[in-house]
Amino acid sequence: MVNCPICEKNFKTRASFSSHLTRIHEEIETTVDKEKLLIDTLYGKTIVDNIILDYINELYCISSLPIDISKYLTLSGIKRTSKQERATNRYKQKYVNSIFKKYGVNNISQSSEIQRKKEETYAKTHGSYKNYLDTCILSMNAGYSGYIGTEKHKLTIKKQQNTCLLRYKNVNFGTGDLAKQKSKQTRKQTIDSWDYEERLSRTENARAAVTSRGGYSSKPEKRVRKSLIELDIESEYNSMKWKYSWDLILLNYNIIIEVQGDMWHAHPSLYKETDFIMGKLLVKDIWNKDAKKRLIAENNGYKVVEIWEHEINKSSDNDLIILLKNKLIEAGYEF
Repeated sequence: MVNCPICEKNFKTRASFSSHLTRIHEEIETTVDKEKLLIDTLYGKTIVDNIILDYINELYCISSLPIDISKYLTLSGIKRTSKQERATNRYKQKYVNSIFKKYGVNNISQSSEIQRKKEETYAKTHGSYKNYLDTCILSMNAGYSGYIGTEKHKLTIKKQQNTCLLRYKNVNFGTGDLAKQKSKQTRKQTIDSWDYEERLSRTENARAAVTSRGGYSSKPEKRVRKSLIELDIESEYNSMKWKYSWDLILLNYNIIIEVQGDMWHAHPSLYKETDFIMGKLLVKDIWNKDAKKRLIAENNGYKVVEIWEHEINKSSDNDLIILLKNKLIEAGYEF
């Protein structure tokens, strides 16, 4: 039984009491006030106020409220959106922990089991999962085509441009100086967060991608390649070994040729260890990196032959062949 605090009539259900407040007590000016009176009457004002405060302080989610006051929270503007609810500590502690314990992921949609079930359901409805994806694409394209060029679309573009102009002094954020600066800073922070193994792995992947497209070779390296052909020596170009890219690896011989750029590898006659290349690469670090790379090859039974850019540039084709031949003989190559 519910007793009306205004007229003291009794009601059997919450719904009948709510209807009574709406029809009879017109002195209650707003729907919010009516709903507050209703829940205060049902549960007690002190209890309701405390629970509302606990909800605001994220001790409850909407689904875990001990009493039904969700309508009041909605009417009063206190109720959180689904996105806001997922960001609360209460949600993370209760829901996310339960999901992780059950599926091993923080988001149920990331579960391979759930994804498989969804794909099976879509396939059953559309004939195959691919058909479902094709249907989604067609639907999105149709909606997008009907949206492009409309007044709503034009207003959206204008709003975006005004926002970018206000914040970044340019109607196109991507072309503004501030955007480029932020992008550069973000990229630097990301790279700085990588440890040595991560850097090595990413370099390996990048080098492998270049190699798969035919590789990249500088002009000095191409001249060395040509000299090897003249000497009838077979080699692999831009080959990956031990997570490093090597310029030339001689087939049937454990010999590697590295063509060293005078600047990028900081030739000792031109630089001292405290110098910076391009204002950011410390020469000492470059030398240490090259030494580490060399040591890895040597530990795997290879000899590394270095030929410098200035040696190549000052040599004629015939002189370069002689220079290269002498270096290879020193490394144990038998002609």
